[in-house]
Amino acid sequence: LAFTTCTLPNNKTTMIHGVWFWLPMHMLQAYPMSRNLPFPDFIIPFAHLIWVIGYIGEHWAGLAEPVDIAFEWAHKYINPIMGIMLLSHFFFTYKMSNHKLVVIACFIAHIGFMTQAKRFGLIGSPKSDYEEQIAAIADPNWNDDHVILHVWYLTTLWVSALTVPYKRLAEKYVPQYAGRNGVGTNGDGQDEKSTLLAGP
Repeated sequence: LAFTTCTLPNNKTTMIHGVWFWLPMHMLQAYPMSRNLPFPDFIIPFAHLIWVIGYIGEHWAGLAEPVDIAFEWAHKYINPIMGIMLLSHFFFTYKMSNHKLVVIACFIAHIGFMTQAKRFGLIGSPKSDYEEQIAAIADPNWNDDHVILHVWYLTTLWVSALTVPYKRLAEKYVPQYAGRNGVGTNGDGQDEKSTLLAGP
């Protein structure tokens, strides 16, 4: 499931990552990006839904005729929504974070990689043209660089997201739990000093 064979234009056969290899790479970005946003009961499932469409359009290109519709939707609708969610993630995370410098560093690392990766010879960015995306999927070098892209984004999103303790999220977005049994406070109205990976 992780690898599949691909025939190149010169009729040589090579190994590339299979379509199912990329599924967790995409879905694991949806939760950290939406975790700290307002209206979590809506935004978290919504984020996972649009990531499915983006994943299909990006990694199933050329495998089935309806995929070109997903590819078009991804570039026309999904990508702008993801961009708004990405900026919102860093904005709301910074406001609630116990480790604001970490959030700033993750933001710079994320946006810097997104805009400057090609300058360092990394070719793993998704293509804007459907035929180019089909060709990229069959390119082992694109596959390897695309793994780097996903691991980098997963790292910046998860590290920044988890600087906001679960208790603070409960206090902010689930009002009926605010102050109950000390959730979100230390008894005198002040926020608790929570660790980076504070549990529920």
